[in-house]
Amino acid sequence: MKEKEIHLAVTVQNEAVGCCAFRPMNDSTAEIKRMYAKEKGCGIGALILSHLEREAKQMGYAKIWLETRRINENAVRLYREQGYQCIPNYGKYVGNTLAICFEKIL
Repeated sequence: MKEKEIHLAVTVQNEAVGCCAFRPMNDSTAEIKRMYAKEKGCGIGALILSHLEREAKQMGYAKIWLETRRINENAVRLYREQGYQCIPNYGKYVGNTLAICFEKIL
């Protein structure tokens, strides 16, 4: 399996404004972990996500899965706006009614 990749975005003043990581689920699927943007509503999350998707595709992944909390409306909206589709909860999220899982075909 492929190694875990971690990506960090910084401003020109070298201040961290967001980060994201993905890890392999299997040879064709990467899972996004720890998506974070310091400022909400200014496009940082979408930029980080777009970069992460390009990196995952270049590494040979065909799709990305992720989980977020249903109550995190900003994250749910972002993933839907970026083309992610709801899928049944997987792994440790099965049966967790607070979680919502998504998939995007790259």
